[in-house]
Amino acid sequence: MNWAYAREKVHLARMQGMGAAAGFGPRGYPGAANSERIGAAVGSSMNLGFEAPADAYAVMRAVLLTGRMAGVVREYAIIGARPDWTPYPSITVERGPTGHALHLDKKRKRHICPFRLFYYRGDLPEIVAERRQAYERWARAISDVHASLSEPGMLGTHTLADALPPPEPWLAGA
Repeated sequence: MNWAYAREKVHLARMQGMGAAAGFGPRGYPGAANSERIGAAVGSSMNLGFEAPADAYAVMRAVLLTGRMAGVVREYAIIGARPDWTPYPSITVERGPTGHALHLDKKRKRHICPFRLFYYRGDLPEIVAERRQAYERWARAISDVHASLSEPGMLGTHTLADALPPPEPWLAGA
């Protein structure tokens, strides 16, 4: 997927087959099929862009079939990364300043009570759980795309890598 989105930029390409029809050419350019000449032929300055390889369009169709996860899958394919699942979560406690507070007891007697502030920094358990759920959804979507592209005839000149991202790498001690 990284190839289709990062290298071939299929998400920026024109629709597959658009502007490549045979026999459509402006005067003076017989058989011209590139997008700049097509724009000139219809009397405008439109640029239909570029056409990506057929296998890149197949990858894009497979990604779109993942439904709501299509945007996330596309985003990580463009940057060539995976969602952060926080491999080694940790929380640190920092001691803050000491202060004093005024306290009144039942007899309305005043007491000065010292206190200390603490700051918790790091990966809170609920944030780690949220990141790992997002990673699991992404890994399932990648598996669905892989299954879709594995069907016969989906890819013409490219082959899929067999390696899929592990669904729960934090359990394997990765």
